Amino acid sequence: MKYFSLQLIFSLLFSSLYAQRTIDNPAFSSRNSRILEIEKIVSSDTATVFHFKAYFEPGNWLKINKGSFILVDNSSEKLFVKAATGIQLDDRFVLPATGETTFSLTFPAVGAAAKKVDFIESECDACFKIYDIELTPIKKSSVLPESLLGNWFKVSGEKGWYAGLYDTVAVYKNQVWKYGQPTVKGNKFTINLYNASGQASIQALKDRHNQYRLSSQDIILLGNTPPLSIYGKEVPQTIKNAIINKADSAIYKGYIKGYSTKLGFRTGKVLVNNAASGKQESYTINVAPDGSFSVRFPLSTPEAVIVRFSNIAETVFIEPGKEVFHLMDNNSREAQSLFMGASSYLNYELRNSASVTNPDKHKQKNPSSAAAKGLNSYIERTQK
Repeated sequence: MKYFSLQLIFSLLFSSLYAQRTIDNPAFSSRNSRILEIEKIVSSDTATVFHFKAYFEPGNWLKINKGSFILVDNSSEKLFVKAATGIQLDDRFVLPATGETTFSLTFPAVGAAAKKVDFIESECDACFKIYDIELTPIKKSSVLPESLLGNWFKVSGEKGWYAGLYDTVAVYKNQVWKYGQPTVKGNKFTINLYNASGQASIQALKDRHNQYRLSSQDIILLGNTPPLSIYGKEVPQTIKNAIINKADSAIYKGYIKGYSTKLGFRTGKVLVNNAASGKQESYTINVAPDGSFSVRFPLSTPEAVIVRFSNIAETVFIEPGKEVFHLMDNNSREAQSLFMGASSYLNYELRNSASVTNPDKHKQKNPSSAAAKGLNSYIERTQK
């Protein structure tokens, strides 16, 4: 009898441990806002609990809809939220002085075989949505070695963002590219690229540690280091000696990393303050299924324009007659906007300044560095 009891206890304990799994910082494919981060998901045979951390401006509020639900493995069956801890459903929660808060939402059990889920706060456009949240880690595949993946920067000569090499696409020479089959010859590795406009290639070499890196010694993998740091204290000569361009249009291009058509938006807008008319003009940006976009619009003076894609809003400095490429990573709170082409340095400086650019004045208030002062001077010269 005692033996049977012990066996039953161990059996129940094993069953309980087996039935629950915790996924810390789960990966996901796309989301429409960087306000919510999933810290962990606890999945058992009775419930699925999402533990969130929210980041927002202190004093502002957020609200979680009582109609929030999850979808399991692309199923159409909605599993609605059953309970909330740390936040009242359908009520405004005001962020404290820290600008951070944590809360959890409890949903029905998803089953041990579930591989991924979608979190949908509600059907409205502004409601939080996170797609393809991995309950079982999925190995990412790429034709590139892992050592080549990331953002590469040129740190001498014409400094700046050289290339972005990601799992399935690359950003190079102001364009988004797909990968062809790479060419490997000895320690040389050629990254072959193609898109609708043609083909290109980037050369890499295997080093003494058996890791690949781009072949030029002055091109490095920067990681999360602020891009502005590669310029040092000097304002680039091209900015110091800027020539006023009297062209009447500009090209704004870019790539939204982590974009999916599931997010529900396929267009964005560029909002430009027309100095001559005193009115704000709006131009539509069409977003391709892979997250790339491009728009040409009239522009006669350098402008800090406002760019909007659904819940994404950015200020971008653009010059007439020039082209700038903008990378936005919507999946990472730590990731910074990256710029390629004309005005890239100026855009990094806008983000580095202690004061936020005022789109109505097109000028930094209380610039925090010599470079910011140079930016003010440049804007003033080109608008005279």
